[in-house]
Amino acid sequence: MTVKTKFDIGDTCWVMSNNRCASGVVKKFDVRINREHKNNGLAPDNGKGFKEAKVIKYYVKLPGREFYAEYPEHECFATKKELLNSL
Repeated sequence: MTVKTKFDIGDTCWVMSNNRCASGVVKKFDVRINREHKNNGLAPDNGKGFKEAKVIKYYVKLPGREFYAEYPEHECFATKKELLNSL
């Protein structure tokens, strides 16, 4: 299995912080992949009845903040323009 992320450690990304656009540096990220049965957890049917859910969270160091802020991948953008277009 290959997992592709939008950002790597050390990349700059844009996020919303306190209702404002802010750029920060990705310091770490978590990838979680869950495989759940589509039929409420009942016995699997040869692997065809499963769905996979991928969750990627970035830990971003924002200017003036002591701790990292945590953001899901869909809330992180490469440019300020992309962030503003998503609103």
